[in-house]
Amino acid sequence: MGSQAQTNPTERIIHLSLAQVLPDGIVFALHRTLGFAAILTSNGQSPQMKAAQFFTPVEVTTLLPLLFSHPEYCPNE
Repeated sequence: MGSQAQTNPTERIIHLSLAQVLPDGIVFALHRTLGFAAILTSNGQSPQMKAAQFFTPVEVTTLLPLLFSHPEYCPNE
């Protein structure tokens, strides 16, 4: 599967690797309740935030199915 969830999808914060979109070692994290998303990496000692974005509740509702079905969300057929 291309997007590997590292936590339970019902948790408030989800972590996805998003293979083929993000390089190895970089994780997309989304706080479902707050709508806060971040691109995270680690320097070996501590995590670092590379980018962040807030989403409205409607945007989070739209974004979650796309994230969980990556990369099959848009087949080439």
